Amino acid sequence: MGWLTSFALNEDFPENSKKVVAPKIASISQKYKCPESYLDKNSNDYCAKNSTVEVIEWRVSALNVSRINGFMGRELCFKVKLENLDESARTFAESDFRLRWPSGQVRDLWTDFSTSGTLDSAPLSSGGYATGRVCFNDPGESGEYMLIFKPSLKSERGIWFYNLTN
Repeated sequence: MGWLTSFALNEDFPENSKKVVAPKIASISQKYKCPESYLDKNSNDYCAKNSTVEVIEWRVSALNVSRINGFMGRELCFKVKLENLDESARTFAESDFRLRWPSGQVRDLWTDFSTSGTLDSAPLSSGGYATGRVCFNDPGESGEYMLIFKPSLKSERGIWFYNLTN
């Protein structure tokens, strides 16, 4: 079908099997540089290095995207992995993710009710990880989609770009 082309903005997927301490924001901004311009660019954006981005106390991977027929219609679903890099427990939620359509609309799990997501929300201990799926309505648009991870009450965002065609 050939509808998915994903691109990473930097190199090497970091592997980590041991507890890590959260890096300082300054080092993150040097490691993960976003493109010069894109729709809705924010100075607090940190773009994916291959499939992974580090935002504040999180390492988040968006491993793939698929189109499915969900309970409410066609959906775009992203397989994600969140790792807690902080020394204390942190809470994550499926609602920390948003999706910008090629037309510019930014959708979240409150505007796009989906029963296909499996990430849920929970506290995550230091060094722990969670995997699941976050899903959004599929508008059927061709073009650049932007997956956004923005933890509650934070201004920093993790960003992934996907070029999709029908």
